[in-house]
Amino acid sequence: MATLIKIISDGSSVEYDKGAFDDWCVYLTRKNEPRFAPKDILYFIELDKLGNKYGHKRIYNDFLKIYEDTNSIINNEILNKITEIAKAYDADRFNIDT
Repeated sequence: MATLIKIISDGSSVEYDKGAFDDWCVYLTRKNEPRFAPKDILYFIELDKLGNKYGHKRIYNDFLKIYEDTNSIINNEILNKITEIAKAYDADRFNIDT
């Protein structure tokens, strides 16, 4: 059974559920689209695009702000922190928030 992690203000949702080969798979559901499990390469491509636009150092430093406080427990403070960081990225805020 899927566990909801977060609902993004654009209507997208992030959840985890059993995956094809392990018990921890993150799924993204964009508004009016089917749920899918983004592969790591999609995250890295998006991070590279954002780095080219905003500066790789900025993206990396914001990533560290989240990573340093993250563990295996879903924490609403961290989820809110991600949303707050994402707001600074204007049109890309929803991609950062997911």
